[in-house]
Amino acid sequence: MNLLADPEFVIDLVARHYGVRHEEIVGTNREHRKSFARQVVMYILQTRGGLGPVEIGKALNRDHTTVYHGVRTIAGRIRMERVERDRLNDAIADAVAPSILLAGVSEALSEARAVVRRLEGIQEQIETQTGYRVRVVA
Repeated sequence: MNLLADPEFVIDLVARHYGVRHEEIVGTNREHRKSFARQVVMYILQTRGGLGPVEIGKALNRDHTTVYHGVRTIAGRIRMERVERDRLNDAIADAVAPSILLAGVSEALSEARAVVRRLEGIQEQIETQTGYRVRVVA
């Protein structure tokens, strides 16, 4: 699952990174800090999330032409400012890494549960066949 295709996730990520509220990104405020954060959301959703301008516009209560402008603005700025790109990539990595780790932990936990179920089955077979009570110690 691509978390960067989820508008709510990206809005929250960018809001935290730039110190604005979720409502300010989807709202009508035109203050530079808030509109810049909004344009960053547009850029991430299109370039990293693969969403189209119409989908992005719906998520941000904006027209698709506004999304085109926002994406072009950030793309131009990123080309000119490597530091901003590195900071943006760091913020994305910081947000996505815990989710990837949790997915791995969840998969490992499922595998561990399957092993326990198999051990319980073996325990039951031994007890049935021998009449002895068997205790599995982990």
